[in-house]
Amino acid sequence: LIVIYISLPVHTQPAVIASQLHNFAAFLPQAMVVLHVSAEARFALTELRSLLRRARCGNVLLNPTRGSTGWGRILEAHLVNIAFIRQLGDARRICLHASNDLLVRPGLAQWLARDGNLFHQRPITAGSYWRFADAALEDPALKALCLRLGGAPVNGSQVEGSSYQADWLFEIAAVLAGAIGQRP
Repeated sequence: LIVIYISLPVHTQPAVIASQLHNFAAFLPQAMVVLHVSAEARFALTELRSLLRRARCGNVLLNPTRGSTGWGRILEAHLVNIAFIRQLGDARRICLHASNDLLVRPGLAQWLARDGNLFHQRPITAGSYWRFADAALEDPALKALCLRLGGAPVNGSQVEGSSYQADWLFEIAAVLAGAIGQRP
């Protein structure tokens, strides 16, 4: 029974993707990786499937839905993967990962076995030094979302490198998908 899924948007060379899958198999063998292949990927899906078979990558599912992973669109790729994972019906934990990161030592499974969610929070207020602070504070969709959540404060974070209890992430994804759909 698979209970840990890794959402991984990819756009790079199939050999690099296979290497990353081998890395997950070595350091988090309990996980199944769900690939969101970017619409801008410079390889054919048949090439990727063939290489993953030859490389014996058994810890992977390809999401059939593809979209852009250009600047500012990475969250949308993860939302598509989250919806795909939800349909599988057995997720207990979902990790959002970047295509340019690797695990470097064992132990993540023990962290993920604990209840709770892992993510970075950076409080954002006027005058914050975070690169996107001003844009975030002025974003109409984010303002509407904060109001919908009872006046929630704005926090900056990096979606990739975070991990959530699946049921909790399914709820968050629904709210975010609605907010993204409200963009002008």
